[in-house]
Amino acid sequence: MNKMKKISIIIAAASLVLGMASCNKQLDVTNPNNQTTYDFGYTEEELNEAVIACYNRIRLEGTFARVGYTMDATRGDEVWNSSQQWYLGYDNLNISSTDEIGNQWIWRDCYHVVNRCNLVLDRVDQAELSQDSYDKINNTFTI
Repeated sequence: MNKMKKISIIIAAASLVLGMASCNKQLDVTNPNNQTTYDFGYTEEELNEAVIACYNRIRLEGTFARVGYTMDATRGDEVWNSSQQWYLGYDNLNISSTDEIGNQWIWRDCYHVVNRCNLVLDRVDQAELSQDSYDKINNTFTI
């Protein structure tokens, strides 16, 4: 090997070693906008937001109004809904078990509501709340 090639290899190896050694923990940055449930729900304001989120999912138009009604009422003989064509399969009781709207949509949204309510119920006893706020949030989920 000639002298220039040896010097190039030594410089490349040295810069690789120095480059790897120069990295430190400052490069491990967590995203402050990344939403997690790890530290959410321990203040009064956050718990009130979580309660609103529980009710917000219930208010979705399709889940608990149109489609939820269809899954509940039009499966019986006393109701006939011919206003929209995509309902007819439900009215005739011949919808596939893999149909996304009838068999997955409603349960997905119900799961979201239950999951959010469970978060509130888990955190309400751990959060620092005034007695009035505690009673208000706790009575929201009392049956």
